[in-house]
Amino acid sequence: MSAGARIHEYQKLTSSIPLEQGICIPFHSMLGQVQFSNVGFAYPTREQQMVLENFNFTIPCGKTVAL
Repeated sequence: MSAGARIHEYQKLTSSIPLEQGICIPFHSMLGQVQFSNVGFAYPTREQQMVLENFNFTIPCGKTVAL
């Protein structure tokens, strides 16, 4: 299965969490930065080979970043 086909499969999924009585978070309350501190990651098939180790990254408010 290609990566594009997998993305399409994810787009077709529906949430198992009921959306009843949900609230909308006002945009102005979400201003701020996103920060990763000392993040580590390894794929389940290669747990001994760290892809990210002690990864630190800050995304300032209003910026868009792709990894």
